[in-house]
Amino acid sequence: MNNIKLARQAIKKYLETGKKIKAVSKQPGACFVTLYNHGRLRGCIGNIEPVGSLEQAIIDNAIAAAARDGRFEPVSLEELKDLSIEVSVLSLLTTIVPKSVKELLERLRKEKPGLVIEKFGQRAVFLPQVWEKLPDAQEFLGQLCLKAGLAADDWQAGMKFFVFSVEK
Repeated sequence: MNNIKLARQAIKKYLETGKKIKAVSKQPGACFVTLYNHGRLRGCIGNIEPVGSLEQAIIDNAIAAAARDGRFEPVSLEELKDLSIEVSVLSLLTTIVPKSVKELLERLRKEKPGLVIEKFGQRAVFLPQVWEKLPDAQEFLGQLCLKAGLAADDWQAGMKFFVFSVEK
């Protein structure tokens, strides 16, 4: 079964019965499930590192995106037919240690990776798709810092950076 069908089936069963479908595969993996209703974000939940099987992550994150994304009301069964679903399977995180701000900005502009930042115990992630809305590397980093609860310019010193790619 493909990832999008699995996510849709997981949401449907959960909305109808309150129960989860059972994962079969044990292959580890991490993913984000993003829901859109007529092009508008409707929910997005994921994990950046494997905590179990990829199949279980898709099931759990699809249900969470539909029912527990605090930015939105839970999805209704009636609304499900209008949702488009995107499943982004993440590669393993790779630590990068740029020698300078210039080197960091150049790398990000060139590669446009998914990015996890960490500083003062605060952590945030943007999928590579966010580059479509925030194509400027400095703005991308600033918004990611704000998402982590940090100042917009905190990325310039003392930040840990982890990059990844996605298959969607």
